[in-house]
Amino acid sequence: ADNAKLDKIEITITSDANTLQGMYQNDELSVLKVSDELLDQYADENIVDNKLLRNTFIEFNPNTNEYLANKNIREALSIAFNRKVFAQQVMHNADLAAYGLVPYGVKGLDGGDFREQAGPIVKDASDQSEIERAQQLLDQGLEEIGKTKEDMQDGFSIQCLESGKVQAQAIQNMWKTNLGIEVELQAEEQQVQVAERRSGDFQLTRMRWTADFTDPFTFLSMYRSNDSYNDNKTNCPEYDELMAQSNEESDPTARFELLHQAESVLVNDYCFGVPVLNSSNIYLVSTDITNFEIDPSRNMIRTKYLVLGDSSSES
Repeated sequence: ADNAKLDKIEITITSDANTLQGMYQNDELSVLKVSDELLDQYADENIVDNKLLRNTFIEFNPNTNEYLANKNIREALSIAFNRKVFAQQVMHNADLAAYGLVPYGVKGLDGGDFREQAGPIVKDASDQSEIERAQQLLDQGLEEIGKTKEDMQDGFSIQCLESGKVQAQAIQNMWKTNLGIEVELQAEEQQVQVAERRSGDFQLTRMRWTADFTDPFTFLSMYRSNDSYNDNKTNCPEYDELMAQSNEESDPTARFELLHQAESVLVNDYCFGVPVLNSSNIYLVSTDITNFEIDPSRNMIRTKYLVLGDSSSES
């Protein structure tokens, strides 16, 4: 208690972003969480970029769609997505492009970063040769199931939230440009989208997962064939075996090597979905504020440490 500098914290909650922006600009707010769409407006402000242990990806359901049941078609969709352009142009660099399922910030061997130690494990449309490979994989997959691109236009949809419609449209446009296919958008309220995903009633759906603890297992475990969060019913025996071995391995070096192998099998060999983003929360922080810290385990401001100006007792 002797270290606390503020008597109270006042939090303003409203659905009107313009109101909050006006309050911050009029010095009525000391901290403002800002959306990626507005980030460019505040390029010269005191910005704190808090990287989250959270990823966003598109999940395939091979059980409800004959095209997605084909591995070559799933791989083509993953490769034909340009993650770097998406992060830059759609998210204004507020979030990082995802080149694996496990995001940056998750602990790896000897306390290092699991993602950095693994490196990028997916290819994407930033390379023209990869776009051409994606087109070849799509053609091969369609030939294997006796279909054409024209057949694919009907009943091929991606679920998204109303709030995520701009992001879904960008993915839709990349697939149209790079593969020549149309994907219908199905915008839904969150409770509907979650319910349909949990029941397996989807073809492609947006998924976001936040770490329960800072270890890659919290992201990788959910796609074991018997896991309760395995919404698209991923069934990959090689992946299951690697995950089981990692649970039995007491040597840290060997355990993380098994987890790296498991991630590669899930993302590249099985192609469960399309890694999209590693998330951040962006805050505008008044220059009067010091000791601004985020609790990474809860993604909350550690308000007990905040200091406002020179005063030892203000709100």
